[in-house]
Amino acid sequence: MQVVVGPRAVLVPLRFAGSTEPVEAVIDTGFTGSLLLPGNVAREVGGTLVAVGAPCIIQDGREFACERWFLDLVWFDEPRPVLALVSEASSEVLVGLELLRDTVLQLCDAGAELRRCPS
Repeated sequence: MQVVVGPRAVLVPLRFAGSTEPVEAVIDTGFTGSLLLPGNVAREVGGTLVAVGAPCIIQDGREFACERWFLDLVWFDEPRPVLALVSEASSEVLVGLELLRDTVLQLCDAGAELRRCPS
């Protein structure tokens, strides 16, 4: 999977079963969950709301309320249901360590790539 190395972040395009356009996400190795999305993105990609008022604590210690949504992600060209955190306080889509499990992120001068670990 091709990724883009920006000036301040590594970006990966995400595809969802309910959407025709990819969603640009920031790889965040400090986030232990799968995905964090703004509410408008979760609604656009057609997820299912499963819980409201879940506490979310970010790295600097701030806490805010999140919703939990099931989303149908297409990950390495295969369907993968994920439980995502959704918050109106977030302006970016974040990919966390849970989703990155069993992958390798390679950053080189010639380009960058996210791939599955060999079995």
